[in-house]
Amino acid sequence: MYLTGTVIACRKAPDTGLIIELMVNGGVQVIAYEGSERRKVQSGDYVIATDFGHSSSNGAASCKSLKTIFRDFDSKNRKAKNSTNNYRNINKLEALRIRGLTIQHFQNTLGTQGYLPVSSPAIVSRWPDGNTVPFPIDYYGTDARLSISNMIYHQIMVMHGFGKIYEVGKSFRNETPSHPNRLAEYTTFDISRDTPVLETVEKTFEALIHSLCLYLEKQDFKNLCPPSRFQFDRITYRELLSRCGLESMPGAQLPPPVREYIAKNFESYLWVTNFPEYSRPFYARSRNGFCDDSQLWYRGKVYIAAGTVVEDDVESYVPKMIARNHRVENFEDYLVHVKNGVPPISQMAVGIERMLATWFDGMDAADFCWFPRYGKNISL
Repeated sequence: MYLTGTVIACRKAPDTGLIIELMVNGGVQVIAYEGSERRKVQSGDYVIATDFGHSSSNGAASCKSLKTIFRDFDSKNRKAKNSTNNYRNINKLEALRIRGLTIQHFQNTLGTQGYLPVSSPAIVSRWPDGNTVPFPIDYYGTDARLSISNMIYHQIMVMHGFGKIYEVGKSFRNETPSHPNRLAEYTTFDISRDTPVLETVEKTFEALIHSLCLYLEKQDFKNLCPPSRFQFDRITYRELLSRCGLESMPGAQLPPPVREYIAKNFESYLWVTNFPEYSRPFYARSRNGFCDDSQLWYRGKVYIAAGTVVEDDVESYVPKMIARNHRVENFEDYLVHVKNGVPPISQMAVGIERMLATWFDGMDAADFCWFPRYGKNISL
């Protein structure tokens, strides 16, 4: 028998010599080491334990042989949170396990509900050019971009008969973010399906969160524990601004006073619905200047999900593109698919790292990335 893992803690014990807590496949396992090289074991090291025998007095499996692969990081020159050095931190290791279990649970749950996993491209044409700044790249001599969203690709898929789909994908924002909660490269969990009722997709996501937390409660986490109770409230954009004494918002997102109001008056999740047409994508269905859309906010910190019903009036697409200063020619391939009409489509995109970070005090979105990208620093 042998066991391998990363040391997250170790302490002396009278009868065994050393009790070692290992991170093994994302979980914590305790072993007792009876060998002689005890001083060489420290947090962050990778060990291979062999020669197991009896159990110690505290029930831990006892081993006599321990091979150590040292992790000798220079603490003085360590690069904050967007560094692989942070893997020495037990909270970081548990955060990565939570991330993996979250994606696995979402996939398994939606799979049983008939959703099909799909993939959208990361390298795209120039359609992302607009309010959000994309990363420009040279694709074999062609001016291209890294994708900022999978939504238009999901629309095309649904238009061709794939009525219930989801995707675990990457998105990129060229905003030079300076904080570990603002990632230049992040993971989205996108759901799209053939329904004109956005609340259907919202309810699907609410059920995913509830079942995920029940699932995580059964795991053996040492430090991190997700909230045990969630509540989902709803309010329209106009009512929310009215309560805050505001007539409009200056940009596309809710201003700080509104976020403070949410934090004080809503203890859990809040769906903010029906944003003004000018602040949403051109394909968002709108009536009388307001969209059939929503954002999901958690205690006023950040919104973690955004969704919309796709506009069925295809004649409005080009005027809306022009109003948003989009170059219509960048969407030529997309417009080919919608020219004869659009079936009912509702969509929701969820930022995995952002969602998980809101649950744990002191944790940032970067903690839930294997190799986080933010600011100008790049590990590896």
